[in-house]
Amino acid sequence: MAQIETTLQIELEAAKQSWMDMIRTPGMRRRTFLAAAMGLFTQWSGNTLISFYLGKILVSIGYTDAWTKTRINLGSTVWSFVNGTAIALISPRYKRRTMFLTGAIGMLVVYVSWTIAMRYAELGLKTGVPNKTAGIVVIFFIFFYSPWYNIGNNALAYTYMVELFPYAERSRGISIEQFFVRGAGFFTTYINPIGMDNSGWKYLIMYIVMICVEIITIYFFYPETQGRTLEELAFCKQYTLYLAGTLLTLIP
Repeated sequence: MAQIETTLQIELEAAKQSWMDMIRTPGMRRRTFLAAAMGLFTQWSGNTLISFYLGKILVSIGYTDAWTKTRINLGSTVWSFVNGTAIALISPRYKRRTMFLTGAIGMLVVYVSWTIAMRYAELGLKTGVPNKTAGIVVIFFIFFYSPWYNIGNNALAYTYMVELFPYAERSRGISIEQFFVRGAGFFTTYINPIGMDNSGWKYLIMYIVMICVEIITIYFFYPETQGRTLEELAFCKQYTLYLAGTLLTLIP
């Protein structure tokens, strides 16, 4: 009760703060960097390619029938809803950093496998000998991608933002994250079709590189925030971050 009452007092004091507070101290600069990075990762981990251009992908591997593409698209959407709901209910119970790493590594494995299969599928179409097996493998990994993405970049995105920032700065922190989400989403929406038309399966390599950057960022910079109430996180005058096996203390 005392923590909640003090949190309300902090809310009144927050009106005196400005956007400059987001970069005023080393601790806040690190949090702002993480908010921006998370915003980019939620859109540049390959999810927009599936969400908006699945039909284009299917055509590139030989699935041109409208009814077949519709069924695959519907199946992918339903599957994402089912596993996304289940993961949202269970993943917040586990360590945040571990779940982000697990999801990112899973996405990397999926994208590497998907890229290889798509290469053979496109090669078969170019040579006039369709490789149906490679096409089926591509569809499998498109479906297999969803759970890994939902583990971190979907289920934990807002939970982590709330836990990462002090109470008075949470709204600004989430605003920064959303700014980069919308910017990254705008970029991929218009760049994906251009990249696919000009590079084919090679365009997927860009997302492999981006997911590698995501894994490195999570490993070295993402702190573990599980195990404290929101009020306790608001009152911490120093945040101990576990980064790559080393304890670093940041003073907000």
